[in-house]
Amino acid sequence: MNQLRCTAAAIILITSLISCNYNSTNAQVTPQSPVEYGKQFTSVCKVGVKGGDGTLIDKNWVLTAGHVAEGMFNRTNGELSVYFENGSEYKVEHVFLHPKYQPMGKYDLALLKLGSKVDEIDPIQIYPQNDELNQLIIIAGHGDKRATDNSWIKDGKLRAYTNIIDGVNNTHIIFDYDSPENDPTEREGTSGPGDSGGPAFIHKGEILYLAGVSSMGEPGIKGPATYGAIEHFVRVSIFQDWINETIQNPDSTKAYSVGEIVAIEIGQPLQWSDSDQARYAKLIVTTLENYSRQKMIDAISESFDPVKLEKRPAEKIIEMMPALIRELQGAKLLTIRSESADKMSFELSNNKNIYGLDIFFNQTSKKVEQLAFGKYD
Repeated sequence: MNQLRCTAAAIILITSLISCNYNSTNAQVTPQSPVEYGKQFTSVCKVGVKGGDGTLIDKNWVLTAGHVAEGMFNRTNGELSVYFENGSEYKVEHVFLHPKYQPMGKYDLALLKLGSKVDEIDPIQIYPQNDELNQLIIIAGHGDKRATDNSWIKDGKLRAYTNIIDGVNNTHIIFDYDSPENDPTEREGTSGPGDSGGPAFIHKGEILYLAGVSSMGEPGIKGPATYGAIEHFVRVSIFQDWINETIQNPDSTKAYSVGEIVAIEIGQPLQWSDSDQARYAKLIVTTLENYSRQKMIDAISESFDPVKLEKRPAEKIIEMMPALIRELQGAKLLTIRSESADKMSFELSNNKNIYGLDIFFNQTSKKVEQLAFGKYD
């Protein structure tokens, strides 16, 4: 078995747009700036000085994204801290990656055990229901944001916005960034670079719950964090058993070690099955190797889920793939790492670089639902 470790910063997710509708009279918001609005979410912390976010869910436990925890723990050589808005710093004692975590995978979740209790901040409860669809959410993070002139704001301040959950699946909640003409929420916003690991909250009565953890996203019409962007947050309610068991019995769970390689099993090269999923995946992979814009548009039109294509035609989808196209056009297939009903994983080579490509499938149509790629170090 060969082992590779994916560079978390290179993760990019490509999907298709989902529309949303929202009655703004239900919003629990006030006319404050995103920075002022964000000040009330004291449970949100930076994971590392600049690397991602997390949320305090117990007196000495923070929930974040797996790729944030793995990347920052290694980057700091195990000397990782979290930083809250009140100026307090807490050392991370142990990192617990979800047992099914893999780079670019769907189990992108981690728990950080802090070296001491956080007494001055109230932790957030995990959302216990499975009714997230169409719920109003509040997203908060310290990452980069777009200004009205489309330039980047990179001041590291905590900001908060609202959105509506447009879709859910077994592991994620999904929402898009609506433009003014598409009935946005009163505080419509989306995530930006550096927001990974940050929360999506649901407010029920007087209680604020943690419903999602920022994992991956697709750029909008004019790039990341612009109208049309789609976010995929890990659906926390699905993982509450693992979260509770790890917090209650941390000694029975293996902690992550600095430099530890998260293994990915490498399959045999060019062994395509006869499944519908493999046929559509092969079309995408071979089109990338022999790339032209029109060939890629044709491949997307044939292989992508029809519901996705109704929301955004192939010509628009390809415009959302600038990084993928730039890095993977001309890439040659090295191995088929794995195949299942909902995902195929590949290793490709291009310009002396090795890439991982994941192709996810809609379980009903068996056609492509989203793509994710990353460069291996």
